[in-house]
Amino acid sequence: MLRSVADPLCPDHRKTHRWCRECKELLPVDAFKTKTFCRECQPIVSARTQLERKRVVLTAYSTSQIWPQCICCGETYLGHLCIQHVNGDGAAAPSENCNADSYTHLAALLRRGIKKDGLVTMCMNCNLALGTRPGVRCPNPAHAGPHG
Repeated sequence: MLRSVADPLCPDHRKTHRWCRECKELLPVDAFKTKTFCRECQPIVSARTQLERKRVVLTAYSTSQIWPQCICCGETYLGHLCIQHVNGDGAAAPSENCNADSYTHLAALLRRGIKKDGLVTMCMNCNLALGTRPGVRCPNPAHAGPHG
């Protein structure tokens, strides 16, 4: 007998099996890392969620509200972009996650709400150039940002 989509499990299987929301497979409960995703799908879903979180935060602190880009050189590849303190005072700025990884820091920025209080989106090259040589112009010849 076929079951409806709303009730895919018979009462005997409700405690022993679940549907994975990612791969759409009916699997035993011990194959799940969380309530909704199986062990194989959990890393995929987690990576996708982190990448989307990064895109949202970087876009909010970017000059472009369509896709994040570096304010100095215009780099748009997400893997190269990061958050930079405008005045270069990131080490002195109080942070609830000062020793946290970048994804924890991005999550904290989302939790507190996007406030453009001295943070901008920059690529790692421009960020490192300005961080290691304060007051020196960014080495990128296409530099168009206020740092320099």
